[in-house]
Amino acid sequence: MTFSVLVSVYHGENPNFLCICLDSINQNTIIPDDVVIVMDGRPPPALRQVLDRFSALLPIRTIQLENCIGLGPALAIGLKACCNEWVARFDSDYICAPDRFEKQLKYIRDNPGIDAFSTPLVEFTNSPDEDTVRLKKVPLLHDEIVDYARWRNPLNHPSVMLRRSKALQAGNYQDEPCFEDYSLWIRMLQNGARFGNMEQPLVFARAGKALQSRRGGIAYALREIAMLRKMRSTGFISSRDFCISVALKTPIRLIPASLRHRFYNAALRT
Repeated sequence: MTFSVLVSVYHGENPNFLCICLDSINQNTIIPDDVVIVMDGRPPPALRQVLDRFSALLPIRTIQLENCIGLGPALAIGLKACCNEWVARFDSDYICAPDRFEKQLKYIRDNPGIDAFSTPLVEFTNSPDEDTVRLKKVPLLHDEIVDYARWRNPLNHPSVMLRRSKALQAGNYQDEPCFEDYSLWIRMLQNGARFGNMEQPLVFARAGKALQSRRGGIAYALREIAMLRKMRSTGFISSRDFCISVALKTPIRLIPASLRHRFYNAALRT
């Protein structure tokens, strides 16, 4: 089965992280036949060198954007450019398990009615081999995912595989900072797509306090409320759900990052 991999690379990305990311694709037991990398802004020489090096090892097609336009619009361009129906998402600072694609392609064969799915994430701070890794789980079955999506993002974006046609029918990625993926999943579900998730973690994710810092503050809280308003306006959640979510989530966004980090590890990770 052929499939594409879609990666958006911010021009300020750490070259070492990108190198590890692409190497984890290259070392997989099954190599994609199409790797679309959207370069969001002009890359510095160190990033360019990494891309040039792996272009000799992987079937990379680079889409160069002159200016930084943000993750949602960059992914929208990249998804349209992918040449296969099945597209694997990946982030430029994450790491694939060696058998990620082999296991995910088997899941597709075993679940022909699924349109999008992901895996749990192994979150680490410095190295995937450290003792303090945390597991970010997701619900496994479609009905569970629909219910879960009313309150939280039901798929782990860096490990997602999706049907390109279903995502495009639902409006593709859009310019919704911090919620580009969540918004797409909601629209796909409302458009009749079937979701699932795997039980085995296949992607290692850089996390820690820096990540939680980005998931807090007034700007993030306002974007989250705007996303919840959109979910309410389309009928995905009720006014009651909206009020509960705002009341529960907004204080967490406004507390210090160190406390938010502890909360996530204690309440939302294993």
